[in-house]
Amino acid sequence: MPSPVAHSLTGYVIYRVAGPAHAHCWQYVVIYLFAANAPDLDFLPGFLVGDPDLYHHGVSHSIGFAVLFASALSLFLLFLKRDPIRRNFLIFFCLYSSHVILDWLSVDTAFPYGVPFLWPLTDEYFIAPFPFLPDVSRASSSGISFITSLFSLHNFWTVGVEFLLFSPFAWLVSIFRNQQLSQHEEKFSTRTK
Repeated sequence: MPSPVAHSLTGYVIYRVAGPAHAHCWQYVVIYLFAANAPDLDFLPGFLVGDPDLYHHGVSHSIGFAVLFASALSLFLLFLKRDPIRRNFLIFFCLYSSHVILDWLSVDTAFPYGVPFLWPLTDEYFIAPFPFLPDVSRASSSGISFITSLFSLHNFWTVGVEFLLFSPFAWLVSIFRNQQLSQHEEKFSTRTK
C-alpha cells in the first residue's frame, strides 16, 4: 500500500482538475485530501483492539464502499451548503476510488494480498499483475512499535519514490490550472472595461 503522500498528491491533482474554479480554497483542499485518504480510516478500529492491520484492506478498500462514501458525503454537502449532488458524487467517488486503485497498484506484503476491489459483488481480493508502487513497511502490533516502524529507511525510500512519481503531475496540473484561471480573469476584466 502507498503512503499518505501518494494518496494526498493524487487528491490534490483531482482538486486542481475538478475543484472550485477560483484559486486555492484551503477548506476544499482539506476535504479532498481527507476523501483521498479515507479508506485508511480502517486502521482506527484495529488500533482500538490492539492490532492496527486487523481491518485494513477490508471492504473499505472497494468500489462499493466508494459509492457509499461518495453518496453520504454528497448528501451531507447537499443539506449543508446546497451543493450539486451529482457533481459532488462524481468528485468524491473519484477521490475515494483513487485510493483503492493506488493500493491495487502497489506491492502488498501482508495478507490479505490486494484489495476487495469489487465488493459487494465478490469478496475476492485483487492485486495488479505488475504492481509498481512500493509498499509501506509497518509492524503488526499497536502502540509505539507500530508508530516507530513507520519511520524506517524503507518507508523514507517509499515516500521519496512516491514524491518523484506523483509531484510532477501535481505541478503540471497546477501550472495548467493557473494559466486557465489567468486567461479567464483576463477575459472577464476586458469585458467589464
